[in-house]
Amino acid sequence: MAGAGLMGEVMRDKYRGRGVGIVQTGWAIGWGASALVYTGLYAFLPEEIAWRVLFAIGLLPAVFVFWMQRCPRSRPTAPAVPT
Repeated sequence: MAGAGLMGEVMRDKYRGRGVGIVQTGWAIGWGASALVYTGLYAFLPEEIAWRVLFAIGLLPAVFVFWMQRCPRSRPTAPAVPT
């Protein structure tokens, strides 16, 4: 919910509805995907291993965020604006 509000504040008026809709749709797709992964893993793996695999999958977004912060893309700096 906070993500949709943030998107509504930072996006241009022209694209605001589309951006908020994509954020809200991403939540629903993620929820459905997690239910499918849970069902698939518990169907094929023993319970003692399945929860560990799900835990590791849940850590991937956090690892990705740390990686993005550690290795930012270099962008050309904007020219200084005279004041």
